[in-house]
Amino acid sequence: MANKNSMADLTILDVNPEAFNEVYRPFWDKVFAYMCLFGGSGSGKSHFVAHMLAIQLTFFPKRNLYCLRRQATDCMDSCYNDINLALEETGLDIVWNITESPPRMRNRINKNEMKFGGVDKISNIKSIKFPNGDVTDIWYEEVDEEDREEVFKEIDRRLRSQKYKCRRIYTWNPTFKEHILRKFLYDIWAKRDCLILKTTYKDNINHLPLDYIQMLEDFKNTSPYDYMVYTLGEWGSTGESIFNREAIAKQLMELEDRYEQHPHLAGEFGYDTIDNLGRPDPASISFSDSGEMDLCIYEDVIAGHPYIVSLDTAGETQKDKHAAVVRDNYTNKIVASLYSNQDSFWCCVQTYCLCVHYNMALFIPEINYGGIYYTAKFKDWEYDNIYQRTTSAENLTEDPQALLGFRTHVGNRTPMLLTLLEWCKSHATDILDPRLLQEMLSFVKQKKKVRNMWMGAESGAHDDLVMSLAINLQATQQQDNYVTGELTSTITRDWEEWELEDAVREGIVTQYDADEYAETHFEKGHVAGALARKVRRSRYAG
Repeated sequence: MANKNSMADLTILDVNPEAFNEVYRPFWDKVFAYMCLFGGSGSGKSHFVAHMLAIQLTFFPKRNLYCLRRQATDCMDSCYNDINLALEETGLDIVWNITESPPRMRNRINKNEMKFGGVDKISNIKSIKFPNGDVTDIWYEEVDEEDREEVFKEIDRRLRSQKYKCRRIYTWNPTFKEHILRKFLYDIWAKRDCLILKTTYKDNINHLPLDYIQMLEDFKNTSPYDYMVYTLGEWGSTGESIFNREAIAKQLMELEDRYEQHPHLAGEFGYDTIDNLGRPDPASISFSDSGEMDLCIYEDVIAGHPYIVSLDTAGETQKDKHAAVVRDNYTNKIVASLYSNQDSFWCCVQTYCLCVHYNMALFIPEINYGGIYYTAKFKDWEYDNIYQRTTSAENLTEDPQALLGFRTHVGNRTPMLLTLLEWCKSHATDILDPRLLQEMLSFVKQKKKVRNMWMGAESGAHDDLVMSLAINLQATQQQDNYVTGELTSTITRDWEEWELEDAVREGIVTQYDADEYAETHFEKGHVAGALARKVRRSRYAG
């Protein structure tokens, strides 16, 4: 660094890059239009930004910095203290006039200034002024506290110097995946002159105490959620999820490892011909693995297994997405999903192909918002395995087609979500869809009830896949829960009932085959654990 005792030396940029952690070293003297640094705890990102700014504003002329936090007092505790310490550690504080009230730092040589404030009101940004020129740099620390799109737009409007390159610096720990920050990061800033850098404690490991490192690593066993967010720097949630977030986080990390080694299929169904019913010819349907994530297959169809395909439609506003979930009613695994904002016809075709592909699955669409379109199309295409609802409130002499699909309403929404919550307690490891798990993390207890709803997606998040799974579980009793097929050679001798029960539990004999044998050999006609084959109705069906 520069010699603190020599004012003349301060006119020469003399910085040893080795003073910075290796991951940050290439960027200490660079100016990007957007600098986005995020990641886990202890990664050293704020420390780096403070030192980078201390050096650059000492030597780079005609630059003025405004540091922000959501609250001004927080900005003093973080940005102000961090930059002040950086100036002291680099020996550059001798050329700066530093005051606490008002919080300001002014370079006595090049007249650059640093100010500190809050953005609890957007008007605070509009009032940023410097006597020696325009604001060129803004550092918003802990920007995940910000939930107003207008703030990001106003920051862009304020940085408008014609002579000098302007820069926005954003630092944060990951918040929930659907936060507006992520939208700006990948949909807007990433397409401009932008540095996106994710770091973890491992990038700063030489500057952390051993007990702090041990704490972060222990989270892997004590708190998978904290390990995912604070140790690995993955996206999490801000509210209190109604689901077990530790179990969800653990499953997310395991799926990440699994799909890194063995990627799941992602693409769409295609077909060669359309038959005389105007539908994709079932015999010509095939899946193309193109990498497009609208439709993902995590476990392919298994012959004889009973599947349920549920659909939560996007509705008229198109703010939500079409969300279909495929569940194996024998193993309980979530094996595929459709999550798309494409047009209804495309989604309908893909959902139909999913049903056909997964052994002519039981189809249960929500009919509240556009679901009737799907039931009508499926009937036109002579697909008869569609969920039927019956309640005392409905006339059983109606046209059966009028009773197709599932209707969600204020009276059954909470009970069906409680059923889902109970199911997830023992089936988190059966969810093979990372998108569904991410939605579950941000499906939280509401601070205020909205139209009698006390749980739902936190602001800015989506719940389409969560609701689709909740609907899926309502069809459980209208679908078989055993594997169908021919009577196997494993049942070729006389079996005792207890032997057959053990064989079913151990997977040696299918439930279907055991029931077939029991019909002619046991008085009660089925082995323990088998469900009667009559169709049952969801008690929550509206």
